[in-house]
Amino acid sequence: MSVSLYPLALFGFTSRLFMESVAFLLVILGLLNLGGFIKK
Repeated sequence: MSVSLYPLALFGFTSRLFMESVAFLLVILGLLNLGGFIKK
């Protein structure tokens, strides 16, 4: 039972980290675009 649940838990953990990193990058890009817009 735990052997079949392990890959699912691992996939859920990696996908959660991936989504968090993507959201972090989007926030940084948004701040950079906002800063460039203000400088103009």
